[in-house]
Amino acid sequence: VLAPTGGRVRDARGRVVGHFLLSVQDDLGYLILSHRFTGAQVLLRQGTRQIMGNLTPGPASVPDRGEVVYRGVHYQAYSFMAQAFPSGPLRISLLIPPIPGS
Repeated sequence: VLAPTGGRVRDARGRVVGHFLLSVQDDLGYLILSHRFTGAQVLLRQGTRQIMGNLTPGPASVPDRGEVVYRGVHYQAYSFMAQAFPSGPLRISLLIPPIPGS
């Protein structure tokens, strides 16, 4: 289960125009919604152990930001820390696939 997370919504000039608090029922729900809305492959890890992901197994290591090649596909990685519920760190990595035709 993931703890709720919040953030700010900014306009094109970088001004804060709103706030949000997002809560998803569980890690599977987060994985499904993230993949559906962004097209990214999603990996959830605690330490070196992959808890869940739509790449199983996922790459051995994923950078915080930058390129990762996995099974011949070049992805742009975006990783960040979240909080597992009720406690504990959870690293979420989104692997953005190449845009078709680019």
